[in-house]
Amino acid sequence: ADGYFNLGEAYSAVNMFDRAMTALKTAIHLDPSRVDYKCTLHLDMRKLCDWTNFEEYTRDLEELWQDGTPPEMAKREAKVATRRPGEAKSRRREKDVTLCPTPLDALSYNISPKVALNIARGHGDEARHFTKAYPRLLASAWPPQLPGNRLRVAYVSIELRDRPVGKDMVQAFRAHDAAKAAVVCYSLSESPKPGASADSLEWHRRMREACTGGYHDIAPLAFHEAALLINQGEPHVLVNLDGWTSAPLINEIMI
Repeated sequence: ADGYFNLGEAYSAVNMFDRAMTALKTAIHLDPSRVDYKCTLHLDMRKLCDWTNFEEYTRDLEELWQDGTPPEMAKREAKVATRRPGEAKSRRREKDVTLCPTPLDALSYNISPKVALNIARGHGDEARHFTKAYPRLLASAWPPQLPGNRLRVAYVSIELRDRPVGKDMVQAFRAHDAAKAAVVCYSLSESPKPGASADSLEWHRRMREACTGGYHDIAPLAFHEAALLINQGEPHVLVNLDGWTSAPLINEIMI
């Protein structure tokens, strides 16, 4: 069953969702007790707009997470999770996470607020457990301010690029009073990407210009390396723009 599940994960990582679904269904048939198999299958089904058994699975989620993290998902393993070919290290955990769905994906199901909170808490506990293997970073209670008592306001996001959120944030960054704050940007996505269009390059130029305190590409870094770089920048305010989305380990970086 694990072999078919891993095959399904590999197909999903290269956007071959139809083949992924076939492999995952085989894994479920061989081991029906693995609820993480079923969760992964439903995520791939939604990518193909296949809503078969959606209501039934919603009821399964409500029952599974009613009392907190399901025991069958709480088991921690030392496997390396599948990642897309060419993905930066910061998008990879050094261990497998079997909690499913993510807090973001959970919002698309008609589940109770209690269950949605349990899912978020489960992922939070997992992130805190994961970061225990790395040294804690010390931060000044209030770092030295810039000349003129200006503050360093830092933003971390995968969306600081030619994307709707990125374009909106250019305007938000420009709205900061330059006499009072320097905007520091930490991007979790390579930008601009090789072969980017002229329009995309122009948006990247605007983004860098709006980041008056500096623009840092941290996509190639492991999460703890990214955290160290941000810590050394001594921001007065640090904003996580992504939260529990598909962003690469941003919550581990913030912890």
